[in-house]
Amino acid sequence: MVDQLMSASVVVLVVGVIILGLSEVVAFARGGRRNGFSLWSEKARYCRGRFLSRNEKEFLSKLDRVVSARYRVFAQVRLADLVDVEGSKGARFDMMRPVFGKSVDFVVCDRATLDPVMVLEVDDRTHDASDRRGRDALVNRVCAEAGLRLVRVRARFAYSEIGLGQLLQANGLALASFPPNVAKQGPVIPGLIVSSNK
Repeated sequence: MVDQLMSASVVVLVVGVIILGLSEVVAFARGGRRNGFSLWSEKARYCRGRFLSRNEKEFLSKLDRVVSARYRVFAQVRLADLVDVEGSKGARFDMMRPVFGKSVDFVVCDRATLDPVMVLEVDDRTHDASDRRGRDALVNRVCAEAGLRLVRVRARFAYSEIGLGQLLQANGLALASFPPNVAKQGPVIPGLIVSSNK
């Protein structure tokens, strides 16, 4: 009899542990919270992330100086904020789903209207990976369909303001600080441009 009570107690204890464990798994699946308490609050906390890489900061610094008179540059812009879909709700959802979660490196906007006039992607060697090539192809297609001028630039250790000015002018951006014939002189940094949908 005592043995039966002991084994029944063990079974109840094991079932209780299993139920508690399952409730923890369910709480984790719902965002790690149960009754307003984070299960991981003592093990993890938010900290500052990296907003731009050193290379992107260098590129942005030079780009800002080149376009400052007529344009404003925004960094890390969500692609979904630049495009929309004409059509039914179902079509919109299907076409926007792969766009959500994607961002572009830089968007050059008209200073007065803030309308986007050019998208710039700075491609480092990570863009050579197969999964990145698929992502880049999607961004290329979406920008082309939406009529957004997209220019892909090869990442460099340093950038020349004159080289960037030439690149932007060669792709149709009017710059007040560069004479119109600068683009015809040839690129100062050969191989800077990767591709353009101009």
